[in-house]
Amino acid sequence: MKANTNLITDHQLRKLSEQIAKNRIATTASERDLKRSFPWDGIRALGEAGLLGVVV
Repeated sequence: MKANTNLITDHQLRKLSEQIAKNRIATTASERDLKRSFPWDGIRALGEAGLLGVVV
């Protein structure tokens, strides 16, 4: 089995998380709050970026 060499630095992880929060989550936060709906779009964005899986 080949090792995964596609690792990102802490800085890259923080930058990616910040971009998703600003561009995909915060833009619809007020609307979701008013509707009292779960942020599925934010969860989807995090998943697409590979931030929801656990790598062991």
